[in-house]
Amino acid sequence: MKRIITLVILALIFIAGTGTLVFVPVKEKEEMKAGSLKVVAAPAQEQAMEHPYFKVEAFEPVIPSGTNVALTAKVTANNMGAGFVPKKAIDDKLTTYYEGAPGEFPNELTLDLKDVYSVHAVKLLLCPDAVWAKRVQTIEILAGTEEGALKTVVAKADYEFDPKTGNERVIEFPAENMRFVMIRFYANTGAVGGQAAEVRIYAD
Repeated sequence: MKRIITLVILALIFIAGTGTLVFVPVKEKEEMKAGSLKVVAAPAQEQAMEHPYFKVEAFEPVIPSGTNVALTAKVTANNMGAGFVPKKAIDDKLTTYYEGAPGEFPNELTLDLKDVYSVHAVKLLLCPDAVWAKRVQTIEILAGTEEGALKTVVAKADYEFDPKTGNERVIEFPAENMRFVMIRFYANTGAVGGQAAEVRIYAD
C-alpha cells in the first residue's frame, strides 16, 4: 500500500512539473517473418575497391614517329609576357612555358632547326596539371627552308587542350623539307596570350 501511495505522489509531482504524463505501451517483440528477408551476396573484399563507373582511364600520350629535332633549335618570338621567354618552349620541362604578350595577338614563336629536315608532325604541350583548365587555342603553322620565305603548312584552326587528355595536341601533315617552323597563335580562351610548355617537331 505504501508503495502505491509513493508511486501516486511521484506521478503527481511529475505532472505538476511538466504538465504532461505519457504512458507509452510497449509491444512485445514480433518475430521477423522469413518471407520478408532478402539475401544479398557481398563481394569478397580484401582491399579498397573502385566502381568501374568512376574509374578514369590512364591517358596514353601520342608520340609521332621520328625524332624530335626541336631540342637543339634556336627559338625566338615576336613578343612575350614578362618572364615567359621563348626558350622555355623547348627546355624539355612541362612546368615552364612560353606565353605571348598580353592581348598582342598574333604571337609568333619561331624555331630555327639549324638544318633542313623532312618534318611531318608538330606536337604542342601545356602543363598537364589539373589546375590548368581546359582551353582552346587558335593556331597556324608556317614553315620553310628560308626564314624570310615561310608558307602555311597547317591552316589556322582551333585546338582544344585538356588536362584529362594530357594537355597536348599532335598536328600532322604531309612531310615537307623545312628549317624554320613558326607557331602562330591567334587566340587562347584560357589566357591573354598564346601558350606552349613544349614544342616538339618530328622528322624522319
